[in-house]
Amino acid sequence: MLRQYLINILDLIRFNKPVGTLLLLWPTLTGLWFASNGTPSLRLVLTFVVCTFLSRSAGCCFNDIVDRKIDGHVKRTLARPLVTGRLSVSKAISTGIALLILSFILIIWLPVKVWMLAVVAVILMITYPFTKRLLKIPQAYLGICFGFGIPMTYEAVQNQIPKACILMWIASSLWTLSYDTIYAMVDRDDDIAIGIESSALFWGSLDLLFVNCCGFMSIIVWALAGFYSGARLVFYLGLIMAGAVMMYLFNIITSRSRSHCLYAFTKNHWIGFIIFISTVANFILY
Repeated sequence: MLRQYLINILDLIRFNKPVGTLLLLWPTLTGLWFASNGTPSLRLVLTFVVCTFLSRSAGCCFNDIVDRKIDGHVKRTLARPLVTGRLSVSKAISTGIALLILSFILIIWLPVKVWMLAVVAVILMITYPFTKRLLKIPQAYLGICFGFGIPMTYEAVQNQIPKACILMWIASSLWTLSYDTIYAMVDRDDDIAIGIESSALFWGSLDLLFVNCCGFMSIIVWALAGFYSGARLVFYLGLIMAGAVMMYLFNIITSRSRSHCLYAFTKNHWIGFIIFISTVANFILY
């Protein structure tokens, strides 16, 4: 019984689908490296890595609680624990709360402003599932939420949010708009049937153009952030590589098929990884 319960909890937090955590992690670590001028302490790195995992896991809990009545009508989410009844709502709530409490314990040593940002991020995270019923482009709301790790790193290291940090936040939000619209394209037919809003539905036949524009605008804004941070050539070479990967993934989704869109979404974290690696190289090679 205990083994099955743990399996259900791991399914709830998408433990076997780490792409969500990676999409959050790479921009956060990129911000941390720039904020600390390439020399973040091991304690800071571990804190943000673990808290990213915990916060994303908590987000999955609350998302599934809110969406439990519609997930059964979406092909991609039919097997989720709350849909099949393998877990109760109360268990999901207690798991989400426990994960958030653990996250706040881990950041208790950081400046108070980091706590305040964390509280705002949690509020955005918990309320995001409702935006799919209220906003035409809920992905914009998600983008703001997913970028919160960046200002948190700057507050943790520099006790300020400079222009470069804001630009990184914008770049991350634009990237989120791009890849989460691709994700929404996977569920397009199901969302129409159940009346859920998404950027893929809002833009209709212009969805590919929107995905491309947001993606490449994010690269441009990352370049601006690098300029204000004093980044060197290797960082911009990394952005060019990230842009090339974007072009490859954008080409894959031109068919708009579920499988191609899902593949492109799950591989999007490579873009963030390349930008992070180029950031690390930016400080190591000079």
